Amino acid sequence: MQSSYMVKHQAYNLFMYIPIKKSHQDLVRLTALANFVRPDAGLADPVYVRRLRALARQAFTGIAAPAQSIPSAEVTALTSGDPPDWVAERAALVARDILNSFADGADRVEFPAAFAPMLTLDAAGLIRPVSDIADMVTSILAGKSAARIRRCPVCSQVFIALRRDQSACAGKCTGAYNTRRWRERQRQYEQNRRRNRVAKAARAARRAKEEGK
Repeated sequence: MQSSYMVKHQAYNLFMYIPIKKSHQDLVRLTALANFVRPDAGLADPVYVRRLRALARQAFTGIAAPAQSIPSAEVTALTSGDPPDWVAERAALVARDILNSFADGADRVEFPAAFAPMLTLDAAGLIRPVSDIADMVTSILAGKSAARIRRCPVCSQVFIALRRDQSACAGKCTGAYNTRRWRERQRQYEQNRRRNRVAKAARAARRAKEEGK
């Protein structure tokens, strides 16, 4: 027979964790790309470029451009599944700046002037907006909860909290964060214990002094 805790845990996973994990999977992939990019590494490192392009493929392949818009050359390359290294890095940098802003508590993020809205004429002479990398990042972020975009207190990277009580990114950081909190509580406990011991001794001394009068 299952305990009430296990029943509640399974119910939480079924109705909260699993749906959120599915609906935020694209944001998790975008965060992985943003955390990996290192402009100082340079695009001459084949290992770095290979991993960067793989993460860009995972983050953007299948993401549709905004309706009625004409994809720019960068967007076409990004969503094709085989983006050039410089396009993948540019997309990662845009994603990193936006996610860092939300993780640090910003309630409004503005794109650089380089990503200002553009208009063009299609083959029929109709005016259409041109979708760029910023539009693709926006399409992934739209409708997501900013409260789930957090900064890990251990490694300082941005992560997506799939659980409301998740305070650190998964893996070693969660264990390190829990250990740090336990030590802080222990330190606070010892301080309170010493303070109470001193106060108790002071009360006993006053009581003995009053009884001796």
